[in-house]
This record gives sequence, C-alpha cells and structure tokens, in this order.
Amino acid sequence: MTMKFPPKTFDYDEPPPNEMIIERVPRGSSVLDVGCSSGKLGQTLKQEKECKVVGVEGDHELARRAKNFLDDVYELDLNSGRMPNGSFDCIIFSDILEHMLDPASLLKSYRGLLKEGGRLLCSLPNVANWQIRLNLLAGIWDYEHPLTHWGHLHYFTLGQMRDMIEYSGYGIDSVAPRNLRIKLLGRLWPELFAFQFVIQARKK
Repeated sequence: MTMKFPPKTFDYDEPPPNEMIIERVPRGSSVLDVGCSSGKLGQTLKQEKECKVVGVEGDHELARRAKNFLDDVYELDLNSGRMPNGSFDCIIFSDILEHMLDPASLLKSYRGLLKEGGRLLCSLPNVANWQIRLNLLAGIWDYEHPLTHWGHLHYFTLGQMRDMIEYSGYGIDSVAPRNLRIKLLGRLWPELFAFQFVIQARKK
C-alpha cells in the first residue's frame, strides 16, 4: 500500500504559507518570493512581519491573483533566464526549485539580487523520507505523493540540497527539518523523518 503524506492532500496552486520560512524573515525587510504562486506567503509576511514583498510567478492566473496581495509581481518564466529588477534583504525559494529545469543556475542568477548580508531561504522536499523508502522497497513510486510528485523535475536528499546551494555561490547558515506529524523524530533523525528541509544561506 502506498504511504500517504500527512496530514492532508497538498494543494500546489494554494500552498499554505510555510511557518518555518516566515519565522526566518526579518521584520520590515524587502523580500523577493520566487515562484510566489497566488501570493499567500507574501501576504502573510506583509501582515505579520510588515515586509515589502515582490513576487515572481510564471503562471498567468496565479500571478494575477498574487497582484491582489503583494507590492509588485513579475510574470516571468523562471526557466527563461529573465530577471526582475531590484535588490532584496531576503530571497525566498519555497517549494519551487524541484520544479525547475536547472535549479542551480536559477540560484546563481538570483544571487546578484540579494543584498550583502541578506538571507536566502529555500524549502525543498526530502526524497529520503521514510515513507518514500518504504514505497521503493514495495516497488512503488507514487506520482501523486507531494515528495515524489509528477511535477518535480529534480529530487533531493539533504546532502544534494547542501551541495547545490553551496555550488551556486552561497554559504549555508542553518538547516532545519520540517515534520508536520512527529516533530521530535524529525529533529532526532532528520534525513529519515523530515519531509522537507528549510535552508538559510547567504552570499559568499
């Protein structure tokens, strides 16, 4: 039987704001949310952290909706190499890098938009999670599971996440496991029990 993702079905068009990303964004900072979807994360940052938030989104309908919540939205194909304008205290890649053709090149290209001393915040799914390991032992690859979803072009272990971010010109400051169901296990054995990692980094 396929192991199911806790605690409910993941909605890619309306993802819930990642609380671990939110708590790492400095109050009053300028933020670039890359792959901002409908703008819910940025809306939360504006309301709770008094941030100025600019979004980048490739989907026309999602970009249109995000404009209702954010200070500005660039409708750009993230795989095209086109860039928004400005410089930012914080750049966020929340659940987007795994969908990109070349995530390392994307990280490199946005490096120039991050201010000196600014924060890069990335959240990435952990393909080494115990549920995925059990599925593989049973000969199952579930394309509807959020960690192995058909829309993902890349799959990452924690080591591969670190390597990609460092290769792209950033120094990693912290790595935090995210586990919605049993948080203690996520802290004790993060590579096995975390379903996602939130990584904070800075420009080298």
